[in-house]
Amino acid sequence: QEEVARVRDVLTKMDERDRTLLVMKYSGYAYAELAKAIGVDPASVGTVLSRARKKFRSIYMRMRGEAE
Repeated sequence: QEEVARVRDVLTKMDERDRTLLVMKYSGYAYAELAKAIGVDPASVGTVLSRARKKFRSIYMRMRGEAE
């Protein structure tokens, strides 16, 4: 439960597009659906998703007081 709360805190600190993308991706949506939801070309989803994951990781580590 503590970990779930930490993940939620990180997500609230992210911009809406990145948050939407990560939540949808880990809820099982396909890249085409992700592209439509955030308004990008399906070929760009992988890049945008990678950047969102890096942002998530960075915020998460900062909140835990760890170096990246």
